[in-house]
Amino acid sequence: SGDPITVADTVAFDPITGAAAFSTSNAGVMAYRPGQLSNTRLSWFDRRGNELGTLGSSEKSGLSNPTLLPDGRFVAAQRTAQNETDLWLVDSMRQTRFTYGPAGNTMRLPVWSPLGDRIAYESIGPGSVKLSVKSPIGGDEEVLFESPEVKVPSAWSPDGQSLMYYVPDSK
Repeated sequence: SGDPITVADTVAFDPITGAAAFSTSNAGVMAYRPGQLSNTRLSWFDRRGNELGTLGSSEKSGLSNPTLLPDGRFVAAQRTAQNETDLWLVDSMRQTRFTYGPAGNTMRLPVWSPLGDRIAYESIGPGSVKLSVKSPIGGDEEVLFESPEVKVPSAWSPDGQSLMYYVPDSK
């Protein structure tokens, strides 16, 4: 509510999926990743655009496509290191690797369930793309759907029973 304000002049953007590297929580905080290639960090801002603090450390490999846990305590983001992209969970104290995809696989585009008990994401491997979910406290990946097309998870239904995703038009 209220008048809009500018929080950032540049926000990272994936031209293939149309996803921007920012997320907001129901608690009224927002996280984003700047669009320029440099050291990156996640920062907390209030609704007036005042920086409240940072999340994790500044690094060259960077975190991209961050999404906030609905209560705002954690961020799930993708991180590329040594040519492998996996998902990481970040809080104010540490960064923890969340997925361990096989060499050549890419895990990306995390989306928290409304209760924060699952994270949906896309897993791209040789010849197939999976839409998967996993608990943030551990356990095995559950593959919901697998096919050759890209599947971009977008949002969960409020009751957490349905997951919306889209398939970008390749034409």
